[in-house]
Amino acid sequence: MPKFLIIILLILFLTGCSQSATVPGGSILLSTNQNNMTNENIRQPMVAGQFYPNDAGKLQAMIDGYLQTVVVNKLAPPQAIIVPHAGLEFSGATAAPAFKQLQGWEYDRVVLIGPSHQQYFRGAAVLAEDYYQTPLGQIKIAEVNKELVDNELFELRSDVFDNEHALEIELPWLQTVLDEFELIPIIIGSDNSYEQLQAISQTIRDLLTDKTLLVVSTDFLHYGPNYNYVPFIDNLPENIQQIDEQAFTYIQVKDGLGFYNYIKDSGATIDGMTIIPVALEIFSNSEVVKLKYETSGNLFGDYTNSVSYAAFSFYEQTNLNLTSDQQDYLLKLARQSLTAAVNNQTAPKVDLDNIDKRLLIRQGVFVTLEKDGQLRGCIGYIPPYQSIAQAVIDNARSAALNDHRFNPVRSEELNDITVEVSVLSVPTLLTDKSKLIPGVDGLVLQLGNKQATYLPQVWEDLSDRESFLSSLSQKAGLTKDAWQNLESLWYVYQAVHFRE
Repeated sequence: MPKFLIIILLILFLTGCSQSATVPGGSILLSTNQNNMTNENIRQPMVAGQFYPNDAGKLQAMIDGYLQTVVVNKLAPPQAIIVPHAGLEFSGATAAPAFKQLQGWEYDRVVLIGPSHQQYFRGAAVLAEDYYQTPLGQIKIAEVNKELVDNELFELRSDVFDNEHALEIELPWLQTVLDEFELIPIIIGSDNSYEQLQAISQTIRDLLTDKTLLVVSTDFLHYGPNYNYVPFIDNLPENIQQIDEQAFTYIQVKDGLGFYNYIKDSGATIDGMTIIPVALEIFSNSEVVKLKYETSGNLFGDYTNSVSYAAFSFYEQTNLNLTSDQQDYLLKLARQSLTAAVNNQTAPKVDLDNIDKRLLIRQGVFVTLEKDGQLRGCIGYIPPYQSIAQAVIDNARSAALNDHRFNPVRSEELNDITVEVSVLSVPTLLTDKSKLIPGVDGLVLQLGNKQATYLPQVWEDLSDRESFLSSLSQKAGLTKDAWQNLESLWYVYQAVHFRE
């Protein structure tokens, strides 16, 4: 058993799991709340009033306050996020950027994984209850949750969830940023070999769809005598960060085994040793973005006992490489959709069994129609809502019928119309606005609730930077100098475009 977990369990044992030492932002339970258990089908909150407010209004206001201070970094749906699980006042500002990335995206299922601070066991524990209660309401636990026990590494172990905060602290966040969803809560034991973690990863991978989110709940380094981890006494901020940053490196290169061995061999008191590798195994081909890093030592000016927090988001890896055959296929698909739309026929369907799998990746897509060298319609998805192929079908139809700047395309015009398809990279927040690259970057300009975009091709007509930005501001319904507003958000992307 890892020394860190032994210390945690010993403290809990000696205090009878009640009123243990208060550690700033740490993972030691403060008290129990078993009297709330009133319905065997509902998992009642155990740490409401301790790790977060028990009053729904106060809790909602606290979460909303954190979310209002951060912005979206990428206009794309995360596949997974890593978030801290300390008390809300300690880790809320770090968790907020990750949860902010979820707003506006649809997920029908959330797989929530975390460690146990109470028990040392092998495999993974799942709940027998049907609902999870928080001050903000009930969350339905997915039926498939109980079927996980078909795998010998999974057990129905509600006792593992008793007095455990690692998963519960994330639930009010999810209730705030997502619409209705089902939950699969899983606590992964610390006594797992890497091979067992790979098997757990495969079982979880089988649960995932495009509308499933994986949430990984973990804190990072726990430094200080309360955690029996004092390998250094000087330069605490720098030394703590150095240990955390090494762990972050394994995350960002998606090296689950490296992360596992780093924690195991170094003894670093990071409680995600058997949690984070699961995500890294599942999303080994994804893009990982570090959103925020903080320590309780820095927050409160006392490193005697300090806990580290970090937030990451995972995104589907996209690129702009398309072969000539793939481009030809998309142009033909756009033409078929255009013709069907104008003639009031059924839109073509994507043949999932035979299509090139590259075209099933979700990316932003625009379809542009020109007639006699003049724009005749242009509609698109900036974020990756659909697969490339489906987005071409949707937007070719919309460009023909729904571009409010033009009358719908008529059948007699079809032979005079040229189709162009643009496939976009994921729009990413530009923090240094001087780095906008004319002729290369497309831009989404956002100010308040107004926004507009120009594809990179627009630079051909508006090559001057100020003209480009002023015109885009006016397109968004703003004043022409709105781009100079310090509150404006700029999201840049690139595109590959090809035409008939």
